Amino acid sequence: MGTRSSSQALLAITTDAEKYQAGTIVSGEIVLTLKSETTLEKLKLQLKVREKMRMEAFPLCGITESQAFYRVSYSIQLPSFKAGVRREGVHRFPFHFQIVPNFPGSFLYAESVKKCRCAYLRYFLVAQFKQSGLKAKRSLEIYQAKPALEIPYEVKDIVPCQVCGQESEIKLQIVLGKSAYATGETAAFAVLIEPKAVREFRLKVRLYRDLAVSSGAIAFNRLDKVGLSQCVSQVLQPCEPVVVHLSFPLCATGRMCGSPTLQSRFIKCEYFFLLEVLARGDCGVLKRSTKVPIGIYDARSN
Repeated sequence: MGTRSSSQALLAITTDAEKYQAGTIVSGEIVLTLKSETTLEKLKLQLKVREKMRMEAFPLCGITESQAFYRVSYSIQLPSFKAGVRREGVHRFPFHFQIVPNFPGSFLYAESVKKCRCAYLRYFLVAQFKQSGLKAKRSLEIYQAKPALEIPYEVKDIVPCQVCGQESEIKLQIVLGKSAYATGETAAFAVLIEPKAVREFRLKVRLYRDLAVSSGAIAFNRLDKVGLSQCVSQVLQPCEPVVVHLSFPLCATGRMCGSPTLQSRFIKCEYFFLLEVLARGDCGVLKRSTKVPIGIYDARSN
């Protein structure tokens, strides 16, 4: 509960839940407790979003830089409230509103205290009597709505021979069950390998998170491996296609916790599978890396 008080009044905000999916309805009430008869001006209720990034610019001196951006997403009408004289006691003003369906989800990234780098996106309900300075604030967690899915999601790649340049030396066709997954799900996909003259084949797959945070003046980037790697080694027969099946549990804790796919003013967070091919053919060794982008959203958005 967000609460602020003065010598004559106490203001608080309550809601029916603390966590919401974008597009759903928020219900609650503003509770005003007066210690004496008071003349009240206009009461405002607003949903605000605050983005902030912070990084250590000069580690040896211990000086940090930070940038914050705080904006009103929209104001919420309170038809039950009218300015004027209110008696001593408790006054309640109910409200309900719909969160915009395409709102980005709440986001949190933080490194160790020593490194002093963090980025977040948070939502707040703010109730305020502007003239008196009486104000109350309550934080809300908002999860992005489940994204539109491409089913199946397919990526094709050709690994040319680096000696003779033949584009048909080996072909990869990667098919995922869908283009975005919730944390806690298992991403299953198949890789169709079409060799021409390849004899030995090794495939290594990793999931990465690519985070870029920038305010223009200051910025930082992090590329982190998420989860365990998987490797497949196989002896192939020329011109005989082979299908390799792989699955990756997307853990709802650890580095993925609180950091879904996001594109906002300061923060860009993306995920991708990196497929590294090492193959031996007629001309020698072939090496290739292929990126397969996927979306990650919070499990509670289901």
